[in-house]
Amino acid sequence: MVHDALHPFKVKVRDQTIEDLGTQFNINAYLDEPTMKTTLINGKVKISAGSQVAVLKPGFQAAVSPSGSSIIVQAADLDQVMAWKNGNFEFEGTPLKDIMRQISRWYDVDISYMGTIEDTEFGGSISRSKNINEILSMLEMTKSVRFKLDGRRILVMP
Repeated sequence: MVHDALHPFKVKVRDQTIEDLGTQFNINAYLDEPTMKTTLINGKVKISAGSQVAVLKPGFQAAVSPSGSSIIVQAADLDQVMAWKNGNFEFEGTPLKDIMRQISRWYDVDISYMGTIEDTEFGGSISRSKNINEILSMLEMTKSVRFKLDGRRILVMP
């Protein structure tokens, strides 16, 4: 979102309010993610969740618990946060299940797991313009995981 001094705005997501104070920021509030994250690119935003309030500085991120009872502010990886806008998947120490949630949303597919999948982390950048088979092939080359695509369903196997 980009700030317009003549038209300030607030974004309400579940129990959280993000207030435009002259800024550019990104919100990640998918229901299947463990926390809601607001990342400040430039300017200033105020995050309110329950009785908690935090004001972000550029380059920082606020993670709000699902209950809205806590706000954790930390430095953000802006390349990773803005990768979607630049047409990429960006992974840096990203667990496989987090990657598969992104793939599920982007390609509109369901993800199923067979067997015990190691808590493997991935790193790298992949263009979102690649077809799903190319993405899965790249992931298979880097770690001990395999995929089977069956229509709109991806089976993840050890």
